[in-house]
Amino acid sequence: MQKQMTINIPETRHDMVEGLGEALRDMDYAQEVIDKARSEYLQWYCYELMQCLEYAQHAQGDPVIYFTCATRQGKQIIAEFEVRDLAKPRNDSYNWHGQNTSQWIYAGAIVCHCYDDEVMVQTHH
Repeated sequence: MQKQMTINIPETRHDMVEGLGEALRDMDYAQEVIDKARSEYLQWYCYELMQCLEYAQHAQGDPVIYFTCATRQGKQIIAEFEVRDLAKPRNDSYNWHGQNTSQWIYAGAIVCHCYDDEVMVQTHH
């Protein structure tokens, strides 16, 4: 039986990358810092999207990929992602962020740490 994959990602380049630039401009970063952070963010975004697609192939049932837009949370800008296997039973398995992890097969976040004069982009799993 063929699986049906569902992919929920930001629809536009603005949602995906430009929102990051706007948030950094609001935080008064120099254009050079913004350009570097956007470039690194986009590289990580593409890498993690490819990882999500790879992990989705290993789902027992229909896989679902979720990717959020980059949103500012204090001195960080975060985009979260996850791959769910809908064949796995949903139960009361939560992480300390309050996210139900019972169906996860891959998950994490791209995090932009905003310091005084630089932005460091990393992934967390």
